[in-house]
Amino acid sequence: MVTSLPQLKKIQVRNCEFLKEIIFTEEHVEETEILFPNLERLVLEGLPKLSRFCIGHRIKFRSLKRLHIKDCDALNTLVAYNQQVNSETEFLFNGMVGFPELEELRLSKMDNLTNIWHGQLMSRSFCQLKVLIIQDCRNLSMVFPPEELLRFNTLERLHIRRCNSLQEIFQFEEMNANAAVAFKLRELIVFSLENLRTIWSQGPQTSFIFKELQSVEAVGCKLLKNIFPTSVATGLSQLASLTIRRCGVDEIVAKDECEASNPEFKFPKLTSLILERLFKLKCFYPGKNSVEWPKLKCLEFIQCDSEIMFGSEITNHYREGGGGSEITNYRGGGGGGLEITNYYRGGGQNNISSQPFFMFEKYYHDLEELTLDHNDLKKLIHIYQSPASCFSNVIVFRLLSLGPRSSIALFDFLETLYSLESLIFYQCASMVLFSDENYVPPKHVSIYNSFFLNYIWKKDARSEIVTENLETLTIGNCGRLIKIVNSGASFKSLTTLKVGSCPRLDFLLTVSTAKTMVNLVEMSVYGVVRMTVVVAGDGNKKDQGEVVFKKLKTLQLKDARRLKSFHGLTQNAFNFPMLEEVCIDGCPRMQSFSFGVLTTPKLRSVIVSKYSPNKQFWDGDLNATIAYLFRERMWSTSLNKVVVNEGD
Repeated sequence: MVTSLPQLKKIQVRNCEFLKEIIFTEEHVEETEILFPNLERLVLEGLPKLSRFCIGHRIKFRSLKRLHIKDCDALNTLVAYNQQVNSETEFLFNGMVGFPELEELRLSKMDNLTNIWHGQLMSRSFCQLKVLIIQDCRNLSMVFPPEELLRFNTLERLHIRRCNSLQEIFQFEEMNANAAVAFKLRELIVFSLENLRTIWSQGPQTSFIFKELQSVEAVGCKLLKNIFPTSVATGLSQLASLTIRRCGVDEIVAKDECEASNPEFKFPKLTSLILERLFKLKCFYPGKNSVEWPKLKCLEFIQCDSEIMFGSEITNHYREGGGGSEITNYRGGGGGGLEITNYYRGGGQNNISSQPFFMFEKYYHDLEELTLDHNDLKKLIHIYQSPASCFSNVIVFRLLSLGPRSSIALFDFLETLYSLESLIFYQCASMVLFSDENYVPPKHVSIYNSFFLNYIWKKDARSEIVTENLETLTIGNCGRLIKIVNSGASFKSLTTLKVGSCPRLDFLLTVSTAKTMVNLVEMSVYGVVRMTVVVAGDGNKKDQGEVVFKKLKTLQLKDARRLKSFHGLTQNAFNFPMLEEVCIDGCPRMQSFSFGVLTTPKLRSVIVSKYSPNKQFWDGDLNATIAYLFRERMWSTSLNKVVVNEGD
């Protein structure tokens, strides 16, 4: 039996269906230590019957940096003590194997794995671990053994996804130490952990510090009640990003059993806060507190309780009902916080203390990106009559689920976003997006997944002025969109136009609008199954004359099965002096690019497959190339029919 492989640096074993053991153990061989002194990478993948790496011999991977194990369902213990099944075999790593230099550990698709580390490991094993990624281990019940938690204080990245049996990640125990232990964890991601209830246990935590934590993301953890205990949250001076989506949290910070009253939460480096579909969220912290995030740049707030999210320094709200009178007093608190005291008269309820996440008067002035649901925006405007004054530096605004009728209040709000450059709509339920024909949109407009949208601007609106400042227009997956813009609209500043998955569009633009596109650099059209021409005639004298796309360099036409040509009239000449890249794919009826005079001095080929950019063709000019490709398609179709008939 081999006991040392001094020159081996890499082992990869993949897709060996019947392999049961990496190092075969001979019978009646005395226990020896196996060494891999220079091995740096070990990969075990697709080994459904692998039950162990070795048995009965200690192994030291003195130089191993990366260990990846995937699709090894039978592997419960990497190095077993013996053939017998006992408590030791329930752990992937035990005292029989050592990894003193391991920096990255990835475990994936190991359904039978229940525990990773035994409580008694080889000396200094895993003490250099920096990256731990665990995915699709459905029966994993524990990540870190509490008695060995200090061993993993060098960990910097921790990702755990789809481990349905896991209920807790960090389990704290009392320790005898004179000083607190600082963990180096910087990035934490928990994703789709169906039974996860807490990330940090409610134990003795004053000796554990996570001050280097920079990014936390929790997604799809329906039973998760909170994100941080108070002892952790009060020390997150480096936290830059916090994302919580579709979780069952009712508070962001949990109240510790023994803690000082009125805790202060300071996040001096937090720039991004994303809260989405937190239907049970009640408060940031269940009690009086102060919160500071003075450098917040990006706020995404979707389908949470708007009334607990936003507040003003001076508001009085009275509500009657529930067997008594509830009086809610709002008054400004220190450090940007807002103190809210709820109490009942005659109802016999206990006093409750909670606070909004955000004050209108503070911390908004540096905000650059804002994402809101339309209903949340309406509530926000209702709570505070002039919220726009707090968003004066917002550059990007995303709005979800715009109602059937876009309200005047919405456009009043948009017009007061003085620094706005990009406006993005998702899931617009309105038939007309910009019902206020006097509203001038910002430089960049994007519209996605708006299945009820018929028109972007009103049919009878004069859109010459409102469109001339647009620089980019992106439209995707708008199943009922009939028209992009009215005839005569000006796109003199437009540089990028992308339209996709809009099956009811008969054409993209008219000749008069195309003539204004003097700065267009990129045009992309795809998934327009009814479109027959890209540029249609106006039906008047504006159809005459030359159309020049002075700066257009890239043109893509894809998946438009009824498209016959870019333009179908003979009285217009088209000039593309800068055009260098044309991709035409999935347009089987396209026979010609244009029936008038066509000029493309820089074009030397046409890309005929969106999946293979190197698949190109050229037949002297653009019209001749498209005509040749059409004849080739017809010939290929006819040949296939002949072959099928002969086969019959």
